Amino acid sequence: MEAAATDRAWLGVQEWLKFVPMDFKKRDDWWDELAASRSDAGGPAVAASLGVSMYLTKEAIDATLRHAAALAHGSTFAMTFIFPIELADPEARPGLQMAEKGPRASGTPFVSFVTPDGLLALARAAGVQGSRPSVGGRPCAALLLRKVGRSTSAE
Repeated sequence: MEAAATDRAWLGVQEWLKFVPMDFKKRDDWWDELAASRSDAGGPAVAASLGVSMYLTKEAIDATLRHAAALAHGSTFAMTFIFPIELADPEARPGLQMAEKGPRASGTPFVSFVTPDGLLALARAAGVQGSRPSVGGRPCAALLLRKVGRSTSAE
């Protein structure tokens, strides 16, 4: 069994699930590459942007959310984000400060911190339907967007 197949079996990953790794620093057409990797580009999809938003500008986050809004009806999009340190609960601040320190020291500082309401507002402004924070009020949370995209039939 090849290594990739062994990893998939060990992780319990279904054969129909396709991972499309991206190097965002070397590619600016990542969404096109993601779309090209699909055999059913017009059908529903599950897409995730995990551990990325804190490195993106607000404009890049907006562009990502506009792409999510363009996914087919029935799609799910998940995006993680980090709370602004000053708005986090006092007991969570030391952990957030430590998490932010490493990337800054290595030359890749976090550039965006958002609140759940702020990200929801960006998502809705980008045309994403059905968005909600999956872990509201936590310092590091996720936005889960269900049934996003444009419906091609009357609902």
